[in-house]
Amino acid sequence: MPNTPFQPEWKKHEADLRSPDIKKQHIATEAFDETRKKEMAVSAKARHWEEDRKQAFMKEKPNYVKQKRAEEVAPLEKFKQDLKQGGKFDGTLNPMPGYIVIKADETPEQTSSGLYVPDSASLKNTGIILAEGGVQYNDATVYHPLHVNERVLYKKGAGIDIELGIWGKCVLMTFNDILGVLN
Repeated sequence: MPNTPFQPEWKKHEADLRSPDIKKQHIATEAFDETRKKEMAVSAKARHWEEDRKQAFMKEKPNYVKQKRAEEVAPLEKFKQDLKQGGKFDGTLNPMPGYIVIKADETPEQTSSGLYVPDSASLKNTGIILAEGGVQYNDATVYHPLHVNERVLYKKGAGIDIELGIWGKCVLMTFNDILGVLN
C-alpha cells in the first residue's frame, strides 16, 4: 500500500471559507470548526499532523517576519534616500546666504590596529568648506566665522548630498549644522 500523506477531514471546507458568498462562508466555518473539533478528539494522526504544521510555521516565522519587515521598510528607506539626494550638477555652486558647501572627508577611518571603521559606525563628520553664502539677512543680520578652505565638524546626517562637476560629492547645509572649526 502506498504511503499517502495524512489530510484531515476539515481541510475540505477551507476552499469555502474564502468564498465571496457570505452565507457559504458561514456554513463552511461552522462545518470546519465542528469537523476539526471531532477529528482532533478521536484521531492521534490529526493531532500529530496539527502539531507538525504548527512547528513548521514557528520554524519559518523568523524568516517570514524579517522578509515582511524588509518589504515594509524598503519604500521608506528609498524615499529617505531620494529626499536627501539633491542631484548632480555640472560646474560649481554659489550657495544662498546662510548656506555653505562642504566637501566631506572620504578617507576611511582606521583604528590603531589597522582595521577600517565603516561609515555607519564612524563619528567623523568633517569636511572642508568649498563655498559659503555670506551674511544671512532675516530679522537681523547674522554673521558667521566660517571661511572657504576651513576644516569643520558638522552634525551627522545634516544637509543635502549633491554632486558638483569639478568638486565631486559634496554636502549643502546651513551654518547652523556646523558644530565647530577644526585647527
